[in-house]
Amino acid sequence: GIAIITDGHLVGHDLSIHSVSTDTRTIERGSLFVALVGERFDAHDFCQQAVESGAGALLVQKSLDVNVPQVVVADSRVALGKVA
Repeated sequence: GIAIITDGHLVGHDLSIHSVSTDTRTIERGSLFVALVGERFDAHDFCQQAVESGAGALLVQKSLDVNVPQVVVADSRVALGKVA
């Protein structure tokens, strides 16, 4: 799964993901939301919004208090490249 591909750690149950998004405005139901971090932004701040918009799982750099599975990785940008 994604945890293996990204050398990440799965928190929660495993599930099938059919799409990936880095933008909470374009999330499809059941998609994987990737929380990217930049110099002026941290998408971890939008993970709850992503879940409310239908994200089925998160790819994050730190475990969050949300009710969906998460793959925790060292660098979400690098992990996104591995998933794509």
